[in-house]
Amino acid sequence: MTPLRRVALVVNPAATKVRGGLQERVRGVLEASGAEVEIQTTTAQGDGARIGAELRTSGVDVVVTLGGDGVVNEVLGALLDSGLPVATMPGGNANVFARATGWPRGGGDAIEALGAIMATPEPRVLRMWRLRIAGAERLIALNAGMGIDGETVERIEAHPDLKRRFRHAAFLAAGMAAARSVERRKPRIIVSVDGGPPREFRTLLLAAGWPYSYIGGRPVDLLPSVDFAGEIAWSGLIEIDAKTIAKVTGGIILGAKRLSRSGAASGTARGRITASADQPIAVQADGEFLGSHDQIEIEPAGDVVVLTPPLKFRGPEPKLMPGDHPHP
Repeated sequence: MTPLRRVALVVNPAATKVRGGLQERVRGVLEASGAEVEIQTTTAQGDGARIGAELRTSGVDVVVTLGGDGVVNEVLGALLDSGLPVATMPGGNANVFARATGWPRGGGDAIEALGAIMATPEPRVLRMWRLRIAGAERLIALNAGMGIDGETVERIEAHPDLKRRFRHAAFLAAGMAAARSVERRKPRIIVSVDGGPPREFRTLLLAAGWPYSYIGGRPVDLLPSVDFAGEIAWSGLIEIDAKTIAKVTGGIILGAKRLSRSGAASGTARGRITASADQPIAVQADGEFLGSHDQIEIEPAGDVVVLTPPLKFRGPEPKLMPGDHPHP
């Protein structure tokens, strides 16, 4: 591909790892490769989308994001079908998209991987998905949900101090509380996949790639494996009770495979998913709470081009990428 001479570095300075001087190290690696670096800084929600839209016609050769999954979501959404490649350098806390597409967890390994990308870029085309909700649209680069995970994110966002202090433990506690809340309210979500017959669930999970998330270094394997290549995975819990809550929570903690088949249905879609509920239900996309709604639609959004590290940098965590080995 074209040599990467002009680089736009999109930085969220509030991201967890960026505060430790990572930005200057990343800039140094980019300049050492012979690139001219233009730094763009986000200061508020929506800045990544605005900057990404401006970069579509700026003449840069590559965009490097340095932040968490929120910045990645906004920049990728703005660059849909543009052909402009993006390297999603991990700089946040979870960095699920970066890790799912082959990046090391961070630190020196990620810096070395960025240098390898600049020397020998390997572009890959990934399919993104779109969530339509209340007249608005939102990119799904990672995952989305209506029900337990939506309410989990809502609870976490309401207590950011607990998220910073307790990290994964805070998410697990919030998830258990959200599951009990859904169990008490018993919402009915009617879901249709690719125009198929309606199914009734209590909560709905969606994922554009694998894994759904991470707890520390462990991938959370809740849904069928998909590889950003054209399908989206879905799973619906049929009933929410104490036994189901214990299974789901235990599965996340212990790394068990998938949701219980007796209490869930799952599959993949290539077209459109619609969901309507008998009451407003919490909705999230890529870790951002989007409010409570009674209707959502999911459909293909377009393609993005990402630059991923060579296989030797990918560590022990299993990953799916188009053109690589299949998931077992």
